[in-house]
Parts: sequence; C-alpha cells; structure tokens
Amino acid sequence: QTEEGVSQIKTRAEDSKEHSLCKKVVRIREIKPHATTQIMKTTLLPLWLLFLAVTTVASQCRKYDRKQRRALKRQGWKRIWYDRFDKKLIKRNKWRHEINCAGGGNFEEQCYTDRPENAYTSNGFLHIVARQETWQGPAVDDDHPDYDPQDTSVRKDFTS
Repeated sequence: QTEEGVSQIKTRAEDSKEHSLCKKVVRIREIKPHATTQIMKTTLLPLWLLFLAVTTVASQCRKYDRKQRRALKRQGWKRIWYDRFDKKLIKRNKWRHEINCAGGGNFEEQCYTDRPENAYTSNGFLHIVARQETWQGPAVDDDHPDYDPQDTSVRKDFTS
C-alpha cells in the first residue's frame, strides 16, 4: 500500500468504535518484512533447533537401550526383576521400607521412615529424600529380635 492508504487506515481506526482492535491491525500492517525475518531468526529458529536436539537425543537413547538389552541377552544375561515406577505410589509388593533409627551400622544420623515425604515415585523415577527434621523411632533394625515398631527411644535430626 501507499503512504496515503496507510494514513487513511489510521484515521479511520481513530474514529472507529473498535479503536483498539483497528489500531492493532494497523500495527500488524506496519511491521516491516525484515522485522518478521528477525523475529524468526531470534525466537523461532532457536526453539526449533532445541526441539530437534531433544527429539534426536531421545530417539538415540531408545536405540542405545535396545542395543544394550540385545548385547546383554547375547552374553547370557537375563533380566529377573525390574520396576518402572509408573504408578503414583510405591509398589508394596516389590519394595519394603526400613523403619528405624538404628544408624545402619555406620552411625548414620537419620531415621528411616515409610512416609511419602521421604520416598515416592514421579515421572518414572523412585525418589528417596533425606529431610532435615527431628524424628524418633526404634533403636534397632527391623530384623533384630528386640525390634518394636512402637519404640521411640532414639531421636535423630534427619529422615529418609
């Protein structure tokens, strides 16, 4: 369009009831072609390249995993157990929580709990979280003959 045509559009837009909408239309028309190219170079191109990189890496990981499984099978290895951690809760038929403040044989300063704050699954991963908080629990491991789940004789400053 000519300069005269653009100024007529601007004048009509100012007189219109839909002033703000028309103003936006005029602004869009005033964008120069090289500005659009610049937007694509600075914003869309990097996003597109990032998308390509992520999808390429993800597909390579899947290929590597398949190759690794095949190689292990050829060498005589056999998978006997696994967990995908695809449920919200930890599968109690596959996992057991240790519940005590015994110290694990190496003087750990934490109590083991079965609370969801300390162990949960998310996005296909098992998360075991140590938290700084005071907790009380049994003084011995749960396989010890003197184990009592109601025992609160030991207090520690961390849980996991």
